[in-house]
Amino acid sequence: MLSVPAGEASKSFAELERLLDRMLEFGLERGSQLLALGGGVVGDLAGFASAIALRGIDYLQLPTSLLAQFDSSVGGKTAVNMRAGKNLVGAFHQPRLVLADIDTLKTLPERERRAGLCRGGEARGDLRPRFLRLARAPRRLGDRRRRRRADRRDRA
Repeated sequence: MLSVPAGEASKSFAELERLLDRMLEFGLERGSQLLALGGGVVGDLAGFASAIALRGIDYLQLPTSLLAQFDSSVGGKTAVNMRAGKNLVGAFHQPRLVLADIDTLKTLPERERRAGLCRGGEARGDLRPRFLRLARAPRRLGDRRRRRRADRRDRA
């Protein structure tokens, strides 16, 4: 098992090289598969490493953040950052499998869940007042009475 330090700083050439070196030390072969368990940074880094290691090996994504579950784990966009900007060096390399377990979201801080909800609404083009209220206060998702009142207010 290889771990990557948390945060956007890990999407670097230095971390990519460290990851590739370790993969080769473990005896990486063309038939090997890489498992990316983590958020968007882990998925991007592991996806790009699998795209270029031995000219491409399969990888599987198990995204653990809300944003990674609906955005960065699908579409095959993999990359690392450069000083000039984010995601400037990368490849399109589809994961063999994406397994999004929503129970992993229970481990996230509320702020990160909210950020994922807001980004999800933005990606869908759903920026209605009701959606934004839910994104700001996700604990209200289970409160039917409040949702009904909010729906009535939005319709008025």
